[in-house]
Amino acid sequence: MSKDINETMREAEEAIASLEKMANQQMDDAEQKIKKGIVQTVIWILVTVVVYFIWGTTWFFWLSLAFNVISIAGIIFAKVMMAKAYKKMAESDNSDDDGLNMYYGFG
Repeated sequence: MSKDINETMREAEEAIASLEKMANQQMDDAEQKIKKGIVQTVIWILVTVVVYFIWGTTWFFWLSLAFNVISIAGIIFAKVMMAKAYKKMAESDNSDDDGLNMYYGFG
């Protein structure tokens, strides 16, 4: 009976480690997409300013400015969500450790 429990706990720990690895990979991918979005937004802002100064097309400037504001707002929102996700993961790790310590009689 004890052998089955230990084996089940080992499998559960492996599954949790796998899930944590997947979550960390997804977070890394999201950070890379955010960085790519920041670079694209900066490039688009520069293109907007250059086009405005070369041709003086105000409709393009205002339309592009609106899209740039939306892009910047989206990037800020994504950064805030990432920070919240990291905070929640850290809190979850701390609470899981406390729970295991209590389970094993260490806490």
